[in-house]
Amino acid sequence: NFHKADFSSLEAQTALKDYVKDNIDTNVSISTLKNDALLVLRMYTQSKTNSKASLEESLDSPLSLLRLINLGSISKNYISKPETRPYLPLGVLGYAVLNVMNERNLKSIPIEDLMYANEGMVAPGAAFRITENDFVTKLEQLVNYIPGTIVIRETAGIHQLYILEEKLQPIDYLKRHYSITSKGKVA
Repeated sequence: NFHKADFSSLEAQTALKDYVKDNIDTNVSISTLKNDALLVLRMYTQSKTNSKASLEESLDSPLSLLRLINLGSISKNYISKPETRPYLPLGVLGYAVLNVMNERNLKSIPIEDLMYANEGMVAPGAAFRITENDFVTKLEQLVNYIPGTIVIRETAGIHQLYILEEKLQPIDYLKRHYSITSKGKVA
């Protein structure tokens, strides 16, 4: 997992190379890894408007709208730090949270496990690079996003998210998000 807040494209390439070396039992060419790292950075970074850039270079990926990685003040420098994410749609966050719970076959999960990646597990809070306060606020809003489906409770001093509706699926959050946005409302 790569969690540096300020990094160069070379550092991202090295991290990807190290990850592949440690986790994948196959040879991958260094040039492929370099290109893949640059592609990921390009997918998550919004382009700066430049009249000399080709049309292909100025088209942004939909993932860039999440603003998880930004260009730094130095040309090949990138910034990806936890911050408030007012533009992170609740439906997208709900999908990610429920997907994590489904993958682990859980009906409840400590909020801390959703915020911080540990033991190699994915955590939406870490993936979306969101501050802890903003993450908790968004989870509280998520409780009312599809009423009667999830709830936050404190059990033995630990705040946990519980699934109340057995048939709830991650895709239900995306369906809700797109039904709201197709009506012109912001989710």
